[in-house]
Amino acid sequence: MATSAFRLYNRAKKYLLVGGLDLDAATVRVGLCRGASVSNFALTNWAASVYKAGVRVSGGGYSAARPVLKTLTSVTVSYGASNKVIRFDAADKVWTASGTALKSIKYLVIGVSNGASGKALGWVHLTDTAFDLSTSNTLTIQWSANGIFELTGGVT
Repeated sequence: MATSAFRLYNRAKKYLLVGGLDLDAATVRVGLCRGASVSNFALTNWAASVYKAGVRVSGGGYSAARPVLKTLTSVTVSYGASNKVIRFDAADKVWTASGTALKSIKYLVIGVSNGASGKALGWVHLTDTAFDLSTSNTLTIQWSANGIFELTGGVT
């Protein structure tokens, strides 16, 4: 499944600009969600927000002990085609439903996992109608050719 552009939280942009988040050194995770409240996550313990009832996707062999969160791998922060674009990217992510279906997938959230000081970065709306991932099937999140997100607008 290809994603549309991530919507970064304004507070996440602030932390990126003042040096509070180092994306190529941090553990960055993505999680499947069903609740529309992902657009309102605070910039505090984001993982706790993902686990809330009504927000988290359930089933598929995932639980609080084995959450529907995946750590990003092959993370890069690089300049784009011009020095006016900085791009954040990583390897695509795959979820497999095991034992039961993964229920009510609609959103994907991204955040920095740092225990109680984890920060929510943003979210993307995957589909207008929530869907279930049947047992033994996989969901692959394929990032845009331009990466997960870009910062643009510089002069040089």
